[in-house]
Amino acid sequence: STLQCAGECYTTDLALGNVIGSNITNIGLVIGFVGLLLPKGIKVNQEFLLRDIPIIIILSVVSWYFALQGDHVIERWEGALMFVGFISVMVYSLSSLNVSTPDEQEGDSVDPEEDSDEDDSYHDASLIKLGFMTVGGLIGLLIGSNMLVDGASEIALTLGVPESVVGITMVAFGTSVPELATSITAGKRGKYAMLLGGVIGSNAANLAIILGSVAVLQPIPVTPEFSMYEFPVMVAFITALWVFMLGGRIKKWHSSILFIGYLAFTGMQFL
Repeated sequence: STLQCAGECYTTDLALGNVIGSNITNIGLVIGFVGLLLPKGIKVNQEFLLRDIPIIIILSVVSWYFALQGDHVIERWEGALMFVGFISVMVYSLSSLNVSTPDEQEGDSVDPEEDSDEDDSYHDASLIKLGFMTVGGLIGLLIGSNMLVDGASEIALTLGVPESVVGITMVAFGTSVPELATSITAGKRGKYAMLLGGVIGSNAANLAIILGSVAVLQPIPVTPEFSMYEFPVMVAFITALWVFMLGGRIKKWHSSILFIGYLAFTGMQFL
């Protein structure tokens, strides 16, 4: 099945593979690799344990359940349910937030060894300059993402590689590079809440907003390989992350398990 867009067809396998692969890459590569770089691992706020990670686990299991039902198609109403449900939870969470000062928000998440000089480098920059930098980075990311998807599709056609594999590996890696870069910087500065928040937020958005909205536009057929292998692996990664976070810190050996698991999963795609 195909998704028709401006005269070009992209299989839904590529979209589904990108969502699942990106979520696995965010946890295995980003958190795994960054955690290995940090001597003391990654400190965890209780918010992630009690609210954010459970939301992703629920979204992962629900999307997997939808993929297993009936004719193995994620229908429009199912995509809309994930999308609306996630937005509702986010609105409720934001409305219940307590306003605090920047120092209180960072709290214990800032490591004493953070690079304070680098952290202060933009404090004197004007809002206009920061705005241009933000918009410019976003435009560059959008252009680069489109080029990545186009190039990956061509590679799949040329080499005969299934687009699902390209989406799970190459496209997922490319779309996770921004998270990797920002997570390395946040980790070096001891801003663990920003590090984990970026990854967790990206995973939730992939499932609820991207997969949900694509399903609303075009029902997504799910192959047996996705139902019986990729979806369970994604659920296993997010569940393992939650278990590792229970002690209040993702230790280096936890990160090594996530990173090795990512490498093994990626390698298996080409066997």
